[in-house]
Amino acid sequence: MKTLLTDFETKQCIVCDSKQEKGIFLYNGFICESCERDIVQTDTDDARYLFYLQQLRKIQLPKV
Repeated sequence: MKTLLTDFETKQCIVCDSKQEKGIFLYNGFICESCERDIVQTDTDDARYLFYLQQLRKIQLPKV
């Protein structure tokens, strides 16, 4: 599920830990636009790929 933030509302990115106004929510985690773009463009053989996986593991799926 993708949700955009309203203007002037900031959230902390789970990847880079910076506070940003624009980005997406994945369950309980917020990812800023810059990190989202980097994640999508990173190849699986890139060293940053493992870092992104580790950071995305912070997202907790809702309990059913």
